[in-house]
Amino acid sequence: MKPLKLLILLSVFICFFLLARAHGQKNVFEATIDNDGVQRIKILAGSYFFNPDYVIVKVNIPVELTISKEPGITPHGFVIKQPDSGIDIEESLSKEPKKVNPFSAV
Repeated sequence: MKPLKLLILLSVFICFFLLARAHGQKNVFEATIDNDGVQRIKILAGSYFFNPDYVIVKVNIPVELTISKEPGITPHGFVIKQPDSGIDIEESLSKEPKKVNPFSAV
């Protein structure tokens, strides 16, 4: 019986380790510049996540975010507040994609 308890304990430890490791990883997206000179990024909001959750953009190049949420009844919002950079976004999200220019609220 003791080997079975050890096997169960080891299995639980491995599951927690894998979950913690997956939670710590970032889904990085590096924006490219389209032909019209705009960096476009699509973001999906879900239950406790944004995909991608880390975005890299080039400075002094226009950025357009298209944000939507996964299907379901859970309400979701998208907030970026960075007054020093002139960014102040607070949007309520739906399944329909919403285009946001991070610098339009300045």
